Amino acid sequence: MTFDEYVAASEAEFRASENERRGQVYWYHLYVRRPDLAKLSTVVGLDPFYDDDLLEAFLQEVAYAW
Repeated sequence: MTFDEYVAASEAEFRASENERRGQVYWYHLYVRRPDLAKLSTVVGLDPFYDDDLLEAFLQEVAYAW
């Protein structure tokens, strides 16, 4: 899976979900596919699971680390 495929799949999953915020979906989808990168996001303080405002910075960091 490429980074672009991850983003596309995460966005599709978010649009299909009814009760989850975008940050939750993106973080969890990353955790399932690349747990190493999901854990890194929590270490550097860019975990969007509880704060959607961090999503853009999170995605930049993930793209760089991918």
